[in-house]
Amino acid sequence: ADGIEGSAAAVIRIGNVDVCATIQLAAAGRALSSGRSEWAGLLLVQAILRRVRADVTLRLGNLQVVNKFDDGDERFAHDWMRQNERDMASMAWEMAAVRERRGLGSIKVLHQLGHPEKRKSAADYDEHERYNAKVDALTHAITPDMPLYISFRRTGLRHRHGYCAQL
Repeated sequence: ADGIEGSAAAVIRIGNVDVCATIQLAAAGRALSSGRSEWAGLLLVQAILRRVRADVTLRLGNLQVVNKFDDGDERFAHDWMRQNERDMASMAWEMAAVRERRGLGSIKVLHQLGHPEKRKSAADYDEHERYNAKVDALTHAITPDMPLYISFRRTGLRHRHGYCAQL
């Protein structure tokens, strides 16, 4: 809806079990971007796995988010004020650092080319493309009773804050 509402989802394979999460997103004061949705998905994964001991490989469809996360906060800092998603990026790096400090393992983020349905038949999908399709389906399966994360700009502050509410 013109960058006002969206969703983020994650599917995590732990052993033989798929753990799924979806959250509705809404923006106030600035349009919701696909990057913000992707950062939200990255944070969902980190929140779900915050006590799981494993080296994690996460595949994201947004190359800009992959590159920014992989660059780390030192490289990101030189252009800090021009970044739209600095609140979520900071949270993602901090969660990754805490994970490593606790000895729970690392998180590696790779780019996964999205929308395999535009390139091949479902019978030809590899494992990662099958999971990409599952995540895409979850982003379209939101319901009115789900938690809603609202991104908004506070007066007088240079960065955005968010609020998660059960509506």
